[in-house]
Amino acid sequence: MHKEVAATGVYLEYDTIGRFKYHSDDKEIELIHHMLNSGFQESLLISLDTTRARLQAYGGEIGIDYLTKTFIPKLKVSGISDKTISTLVLDNPLAALSV
Repeated sequence: MHKEVAATGVYLEYDTIGRFKYHSDDKEIELIHHMLNSGFQESLLISLDTTRARLQAYGGEIGIDYLTKTFIPKLKVSGISDKTISTLVLDNPLAALSV
């Protein structure tokens, strides 16, 4: 389904990173790999969807820096290049927000 949606030309924004009650980071990384291998590098956005209850600053489990300190290093270990990561976290958001 993700490939079908991305093929329409829209951005897919994965924001359940760190939402462990839904799935693990490893599952999220598998999905990102699948989409990258399917040619949708320019269609993906990643973010951290969190609430005050989940933020470390308020006694929660993860910090707002979870993406940069934990998830992006996991992407690198999984074999995703720095260039591709830059596309996901810099280039794609800039393009999406310029629409």
